[in-house]
Formats: sequence, structure tokens, C-alpha cells
Amino acid sequence: MTNLAAKWALFAVVTMSLVFMATASLGDQVSAVKKSSSIKIIHKTPITTVATTTSHNLIKGVKILQVHTMPSSVAVGNTFSVQGIVFNNSTATITFANGTCNSPVSIDFNKNVMMENQGTASCTTATPVVTLKPQEHSAIPSPNLSGIAYKATAPGMTNATISFTYGVEIPTGKSPISDNISRVYTFNIQSNSSQPSSIPATTSNAIFSPPGAGTFGSGSGRLLTIKYPDSNVDVPAGSLIAVGGTSAPSNATHTNCNVAVQINQHGFVQASPRGPKGAGDYTKWTAVTAPPTQLGLNQIEAQLLCFPSGTVSTPNLIKHLVHNVTGLQVVGMLTASKSLSSPSKQTAPTAPPSKKAAIGHRLQPMIPLIPGQ
Repeated sequence: MTNLAAKWALFAVVTMSLVFMATASLGDQVSAVKKSSSIKIIHKTPITTVATTTSHNLIKGVKILQVHTMPSSVAVGNTFSVQGIVFNNSTATITFANGTCNSPVSIDFNKNVMMENQGTASCTTATPVVTLKPQEHSAIPSPNLSGIAYKATAPGMTNATISFTYGVEIPTGKSPISDNISRVYTFNIQSNSSQPSSIPATTSNAIFSPPGAGTFGSGSGRLLTIKYPDSNVDVPAGSLIAVGGTSAPSNATHTNCNVAVQINQHGFVQASPRGPKGAGDYTKWTAVTAPPTQLGLNQIEAQLLCFPSGTVSTPNLIKHLVHNVTGLQVVGMLTASKSLSSPSKQTAPTAPPSKKAAIGHRLQPMIPLIPGQ
């Protein structure tokens, strides 16, 4: 009897052990299922977020180029505008309103400029919408709003933050997605005492005629050339440079063309047409750079703009060409440097080094350029 009770006790212990083991195993499986479910939920959320974000990416490649003031030199008290072009270098088609009552451009000046109301805006006509396909461009003047002008109130370097708003056409045919870009343009507002004219009226800055001046030769069919000065030549610092070149824009689609020149990004000055057809013929052209050259590197840039017949606002051909020249000190000549306001003590003149004597690769043009000679 005792043996039977012992056997039943052992059986009870084994049975209970098996029950506990089964319960623990089942609990691990349920926990594993829960952990597996939570992992799936965690991975699902980022996938949805990435897809949503990608569909709202803004396009790249829309740029604001060739920004400049009109007139090119601005003095205190002047009213002026800021002009440029928008270039669609993206793969999408963009659109924007460009009327006198709904401008796509807004400008914020950090100082020295105020917005002036010059009359009541007239908004009786429909706002024109400009469409730019990839690689197309359009002019964007500002202010383009009727009755509004910018007025310079103080001298000094001024930053203009230019914002351009446009719509991006999407393949589904729905309404365009709104997008915008901005850039900063820095320009100098001169004081009232300075002369903002493109070519100074005084004789303190002599005009330097580089070797080959007046000789145009052949344009070789190129859209735009700078015949003189040659690139990478030496010129007198503190002088105005005579520039000349050719253009070959005349054909059925590029008829109304002009050329302008600037130095060191100071604003374009209209060139003079010298072609055989007279006024308006820029197949040959000349200009004089202003302000004077500075010591060291100077960048002379020529610009060709052509407009379709019947419009003067949106060019259908733009070409730029740059020649770099080096400004060197010439004995007896002022230079366009900060030392002009506090000249150093005069010393006995000495023969300039051979580098300084190589202006334009020949010595002769230096002689008449020294003031007072």
C-alpha cells in the first residue's frame, strides 16, 4: 500500500512538471508572435513617410541670371529698377504671371532703398502668363507693378534678396505645384557728389587703346567676339579700356540685336554699333569700360542680346564672352585702389620693372596715358 502511494505521488509530480513546461513554451510562442507583429508595424511607417516626401520634392535647375540695376549706376535720390532673366534649366515646364498687377518677383533690400509709390495702379487688363519649357528663359524686371519704383536713400553697398515664385506643371494635368527660388544681388549706391555716368567727364582717367584697337578682322561666323583687348594682356591700372569686337546674329529669328560691355561686374554699358549698315548694326561694335581698371585681375565681359520682331522685353538669344586683363601700376598714373584717398609719400621716380613696362605687350601706348603729359 505504501508503495502504491509513493507511485501516485511520483506520477503527480511528473504530471505537474509537464504542465508547467507546456505553459512556458506556449507563453514564449505568444511573446514571439507579438514581437514579430511589432517589428512589422515599425518598418511599415518609414516606408509610407519616404514615399510621401519624395512626391513633394521641389524641382532643381530654375535660376535667376544676369541681374543688374537700371540705370547701371545708381546714386542717392535716383529711382531705379532691378532686371534679370529667369532660366529654366530643369526638366519640367514652369509658368508664372508677369503682369503689371501680379509680379512673380519680390525684392527685399537690407538698407539704403525705399519703395516709392508713383501713382495709382491700373489693373484693367488680364494678367499674362509666361510658360517656360526646359532650356527656355524670360526677362523678369522688378518692380513690374504699376505705380511702384525703388528709390535710393543712402550711399553704400546694398544687398537685394530677389525671390521668384512660379508654378511647376505636373504630368497628371492637375494644377501646377507652387515653387520659388531666391538669390542675393549686391550693388553700390553712390553719393550725390559722385558722378554715376558710364564714362567719367573728367580727364583724370585716360582711355587706353590696346594693341589692335580699331582692327576688327573677321568674326569667323561666331555669335560674339572680343577683338581687343586680347585675353590675359597687361593694361594700365586706373584707366578706361577701349573694347571692340564683332557679332553675327543676323538671321530670320535673331534680328533686333545689341551688344553691351561691363568690367568687374559693375553694370553693362551699351556698345556703339560700327557695322556697315549704320545704326543698329552690331556686326562690328566698340565700347569704353567704366569704372577704371584696378590693380590686378580685371574681368571684361561682353553681352549679346537679340529680340524677336515686335517685342523688346524677352530676348530669344543671349551670348556672353569674357576676357581677363591684368592692371599694372604706371608711373605718374592714379590707380583705382583704396590708396587714392591717402596717397603715400612721393619718392624719386625710378625705372619701372620690366613687367610694368609690358603694358599691352608693347611700351608705346603707356606714354600718352600719363596725366599732364
